Amino acid sequence: MSVGRMSRITFSSQLKKWEIKWDAFLKERTINDENGKWQYTHKSLRSAHFSFRQYLPTLFTYEEYSDIQIPKTNNAIEGLFTALKSRLRAHNGMSQDHKKRFVDGFFRHRDIAQFTSKKEEGQ
Repeated sequence: MSVGRMSRITFSSQLKKWEIKWDAFLKERTINDENGKWQYTHKSLRSAHFSFRQYLPTLFTYEEYSDIQIPKTNNAIEGLFTALKSRLRAHNGMSQDHKKRFVDGFFRHRDIAQFTSKKEEGQ
């Protein structure tokens, strides 16, 4: 099930089917050997499921505002932050103030580069 390729309605329907199929599995509990208390056996899966449930109202925001073309995924911003972190690691001896100026320059350069390339395309 790939969220990026589904609509809110399709995803909600598929999630409901998944919940019905795996309900008993998600409720499985075992006794913790260390403290003798019951705990859910599949804590990570329950946590992921809860996240989908909790964030479902905002997960498909891009569908509600199609006129402003919100991307379906955050891949572009993740790539940007990865590039920034990589550059910061290459200069790990910088002071906090210098890092702030570096980040500011990184984003200013990005904005100027985008504006310049769009302007050149339009000419």
